[in-house]
Amino acid sequence: MEKKKETAEEAKRPESAAAAALPIGSVVMWTNEDMPSGWLLCDGSIYAQRLYPELFAQVGHSFGACPKSHDYDPAKQFFVPDLRGRFVRGVDSGAGRDPDAGERRDMQCDHDVGDQVGSVQKDEFAWHTHSYSRFPGVRGEIASGTYWAQTGGTTGGTGGRETRPKNAYLYFIIKAQ
Repeated sequence: MEKKKETAEEAKRPESAAAAALPIGSVVMWTNEDMPSGWLLCDGSIYAQRLYPELFAQVGHSFGACPKSHDYDPAKQFFVPDLRGRFVRGVDSGAGRDPDAGERRDMQCDHDVGDQVGSVQKDEFAWHTHSYSRFPGVRGEIASGTYWAQTGGTTGGTGGRETRPKNAYLYFIIKAQ
């Protein structure tokens, strides 16, 4: 989808009092790609530090510290968060609610960064099994004697391609100016 270019008139529109009160670096949910002036889509894009110095001062390299391409220079550029298709989770900060907090990865490249803003985890389903008892018999009937021997079994696999709660799509945007 092509992003709409902001006209000079739209760029001059006053920011609402509520939006003006939010500090640079605030991330909020938004309903469409036509963002208010001074906001950027949280799509993992690279921006020049000189164009958004206040945002860079807030986020630094939290959302990626390694190059995705040869055009990325960490001394001059930074990534905004890439929140497309992701659920957001609070930093654990030692609370112990994320048992894998120390194994979190960099958002742009796959190396360990630990329990910090901007780190990500791949999807996972907690390890578990389902067992049941089965009483075999002739044509599935339960019988006496040797047919009464209990054996174990495991259920067949079921489910979709991911574990997820019910959800709704919104855009995430970050205040840049």
